[in-house]
Amino acid sequence: ENHILKDHYMWAYARFLLYLEETDPAELNGPESYVKQQIKENNTSFFPIARCISMESSDAGEEHLEREVRVKDLDEFKEKMNAMAADTEIMMQSERGMKADMKELRDAVAQQSQKVQALNQLLTSSDEDDKKKKK
Repeated sequence: ENHILKDHYMWAYARFLLYLEETDPAELNGPESYVKQQIKENNTSFFPIARCISMESSDAGEEHLEREVRVKDLDEFKEKMNAMAADTEIMMQSERGMKADMKELRDAVAQQSQKVQALNQLLTSSDEDDKKKKK
């Protein structure tokens, strides 16, 4: 249980992957860039499946001090998700407004098109009347 909750704490991995996604590639160090490239290539070999540092270091006879990985407050993550949800709602409202505006524009164009066609018919009939008068 200690191994799962400390050595392989899943939220630490999730936070790390989110960090890689959000961070500018120029700001990543070598190992971070490597993992980001592995993810891009759908290669998950960097995940410690059936292995861990404490087991590998004890096999090598070394005592390894691993820096504690702390997961940031989930409140920060929740805030970002709520902000994204709010932004999404704003975008959806804007889309609805634009669709309504587009419908109004289509209707106005259709009305103007009908007026142009009516004027063309008047001009055509007027031209025909002028030709008849000349004969």
